[in-house]
Amino acid sequence: MINIKDKFYSKLLEVNDNVSDVYPNDWARMPAIQYTEEENSVYEKTDKEEKSYVRFRIDIWDKAFRKSRLR
Repeated sequence: MINIKDKFYSKLLEVNDNVSDVYPNDWARMPAIQYTEEENSVYEKTDKEEKSYVRFRIDIWDKAFRKSRLR
């Protein structure tokens, strides 16, 4: 199993500075990006290398989306 969560987080910060791995707690700062590592398991293992299956879920919260859903 490899850990790429820090790399994933830094790439999301290039898109938006309001990024977190928890539910957004400040609804005044939008858009907000929430990411969750849903799975990280060994896919293939040899003597020298290890491949992992990694899956992230990304939720993007924005005021415009919430307003359009309320109509």
